[in-house]
Amino acid sequence: MHKNHQNIDIHSNDFRNGMAKVVKTVLIVIIFLGLFYLLTVFILNKDNSKVTDSSKRNGYNEILVGSSFSLPYDEYFVLYYESDSDQYANIVNIVENYAYSNNELPLFTADLTDGFNKNYVADEAILTVFDASDLRFSDITLVKYGNHSIIDFVVGIDNVQNYLS
Repeated sequence: MHKNHQNIDIHSNDFRNGMAKVVKTVLIVIIFLGLFYLLTVFILNKDNSKVTDSSKRNGYNEILVGSSFSLPYDEYFVLYYESDSDQYANIVNIVENYAYSNNELPLFTADLTDGFNKNYVADEAILTVFDASDLRFSDITLVKYGNHSIIDFVVGIDNVQNYLS
């Protein structure tokens, strides 16, 4: 009978030790996930403020074509281009010159070679639209937006350069 009592004590100790390990493991996982969540929130908040600050400071940012109509400004420019174009160096100069000059309207850029933007490249441009999903570009294009609609646009590197000068 004494053996049976000792056997029960051993099993209850094993059970307690097993439960303690499970509880410790669950607590460690919860703490890890909590820290990961807090770190993610901190990084995302930090990145959002950087994007806003840099767009005000530099005057331009890279966007996706799909967000063209929904930027949080009353008026702004979006320059649509292809980074694999022979004119890419000229495009960079245009953007940098605009960014360093004293311009009131922000300038955003959209690279049409980006995987998310490739659907917007066509042989013939379609720019008189009310929704970004209907936009199509055939050459470098500068579009001026106001009140979430297209106000004006120019097509071609020389026209873009003259418009922004």
